Amino acid sequence: TLNKILSGVCHGVAGFIDTKDKFGNLIVKNKKVTGFSNFEDKLAEAIEHLPFLLETEFKNVGAIYRKNLIPFTSRVEIDGKLITGQNPASAKAIGKAVIKRLKAWQPIYLTKDKERQPITAVWRNGGWSASYDSFS
Repeated sequence: TLNKILSGVCHGVAGFIDTKDKFGNLIVKNKKVTGFSNFEDKLAEAIEHLPFLLETEFKNVGAIYRKNLIPFTSRVEIDGKLITGQNPASAKAIGKAVIKRLKAWQPIYLTKDKERQPITAVWRNGGWSASYDSFS
């Protein structure tokens, strides 16, 4: 829908790996994403406790996984409505990115001349997206 965002940080993005859209496509395929890296899991001595590694799985399903070279530093990836953060250090930046995106999508209410029905129009990605609304 028009202004819904999907965001996650650290290992919380694991739920995105096998999630599909309404057409049956993986939502992360060909999307820029991040999450806890394999190296960060190794440094945290967590590998033996995990069923899979996020970095590896994202790459396996066709996501464009990105990470910082320096572990445990903030990184946020934004690809359309998908906003991901690499690790706990990214939490504040994720919040700011979500707020910025939501503010950019504030609806503008117009009125059609002929039928006088409200229209929600939102400027995004260099173009207008509009939908007819009902106030009932």
